[in-house]
Amino acid sequence: MQSVKNIFITVIFFLSWQSLQAQELHEGVVYQSPVLLTNSMMEQHALLVQKLLDVTYTPQQKEKHFRLIKDYWVRRDYNGMQNITNNLQYAQQLFNYSEAELQAIIKQIRSALIIDLIEDGKKAEDSRWYLQTYFAAHPPLLTGEIPFIKETADALLDCEFFINRELKGQKVIALNKEQREAAYKELSAQWLKLDNEKKKILMRGVSNMGLVEWRWTKMSYLDKVFVKAQYVGEKHLTPDERNAYQKAIAQTNAQMQQLHGQQWGLIQNELNFMKQSTDIIMGRGIRWDPSRNRYVQDGGIVTEYW
Repeated sequence: MQSVKNIFITVIFFLSWQSLQAQELHEGVVYQSPVLLTNSMMEQHALLVQKLLDVTYTPQQKEKHFRLIKDYWVRRDYNGMQNITNNLQYAQQLFNYSEAELQAIIKQIRSALIIDLIEDGKKAEDSRWYLQTYFAAHPPLLTGEIPFIKETADALLDCEFFINRELKGQKVIALNKEQREAAYKELSAQWLKLDNEKKKILMRGVSNMGLVEWRWTKMSYLDKVFVKAQYVGEKHLTPDERNAYQKAIAQTNAQMQQLHGQQWGLIQNELNFMKQSTDIIMGRGIRWDPSRNRYVQDGGIVTEYW
């Protein structure tokens, strides 16, 4: 699965080149060279892919997965072997998270992973098979060269909700099931109008949104104030927030940038992606309409559902 290398940054190691051995040893070793491959490694990789794609393999599907992995060793495909190694390194880190954190991370990368699989599937059999397995379990809202998946739609809706509630301080009501289904139809209609590049921007963008709310709950009060001020402007700060923000800036601007620069760096890209992505489909944000006695979406497509 070559595409995963675009998401996972891991330490890569290779053993020295030796003759390829395709015999199953009693220790569970499948291949000893040029890179070690064991049954437990294949099991771990299969578990990782099932988690990332939210699928459960049948025995036949697991065997197919194993054959795809072993094919890299049969063909001595160093890039493929390297990517399997990368993924296994990532799996060790991923499975150390709590279940809530694990789900947040998976939610973050799902749309980007699908795009990477689509692009890599043009030349890699395993990526094409992973996609087929995913779509069999999770039919997209729209098919096509760049399918519109439910996770992308949910992320766009949740992003707009988060921006309005947390960053702009507006009173919003979460969509119920019926409203969300109706919003899917509206989003799908707009998806058809987008070119493939904008679709990719959206899918990669929403993959940076998944952890924003999770990070938000862990941020200090002052960090939240700084994010709100930078993203939506001081006009959306409460009097107490504005006072805290201006006081911090006035007292130790340089120190504050140093103290909070790392936190800003972690979330600024996500916030930028949120704005780019929501601007494409969601319009220019919410405003109060006195004639209707409710908030409405300016230029967006989900006006009727907030």
